[in-house]
Order: sequence, then C-alpha cells, then structure tokens
Amino acid sequence: MHDKGDREGRSHFICKIASSERKAMKKTTGSEYDIFISYRRDGGESTAKILRDKLTELGYSVFFDVESLRSGDFNKKLYEVIEGCRDFILVLSPGALDRCVNEDDWVRLEIEHALEKEKNVIPVMLRGFTFPDKLPDSIN
Repeated sequence: MHDKGDREGRSHFICKIASSERKAMKKTTGSEYDIFISYRRDGGESTAKILRDKLTELGYSVFFDVESLRSGDFNKKLYEVIEGCRDFILVLSPGALDRCVNEDDWVRLEIEHALEKEKNVIPVMLRGFTFPDKLPDSIN
C-alpha cells in the first residue's frame, strides 16, 4: 500500500512530465492552446468544465468556450484555434450528435474541421450517450 507522500510525489512527477510535454509541444505548434474541448451546453458543459480544470492543473492550455473569441471573424478564429491544437476532445452527452445532420451545426463544423486537419480526436462518452441512426459522412 502506498502512503500519502508517495501519491503526492507521483502526482507531482506526472504534472512535471505533462508540463514538460506541453512546453515542447508549444514550441512546435506556436499555438496559444494545446487542447480544444467541443461540447453541447445542454448536457456536456459540466463535464467539459471538469476536463478543462483537470487539464489546466496538469499544465495544458485548454480552449474551452467560444466566449473566448470576443471579436472579429468568429468562424476564422474558431478554426484557427482548432488548427493550433494537437488534441480535440469531444464530449458526447446524450443527444450530442443528433443536430449534426444540419450543415450549419457548430458541433458538426468543429468535428469536421478537426478531422480535416488530422487532429487527435478524443471522444468522451457520457452515460446515456448513443450514436444517432444517421450521421453525415464527413463525421461518420
């Protein structure tokens, strides 16, 4: 059995590794953000916040909310953030992909762009999530 000091030491060690990895990644991408989190506000927001908080604690710079894009060409800025990130986390709450049949759905557009730019897409499936019967070919 490990004692509390051992756990804290391991946690500190893991954080140092994550921080070193993040610094090396920033040098190669030049991006302000390491990770982009895509989610539906209805059902996925609380999980997305938890992921943001934990990843930030580990030293990652996380793009969490479109409210960070205050002015200018919104679409262009959003796509630039996705392009600059290595990882794209997709929070899949119940019904999260149902609206993706609409060509102008933001979650769909974010997923399409991440796939097009060959990002590391990490799905986080929440309890109750199921894939819809039909998805557009671009994200299927």
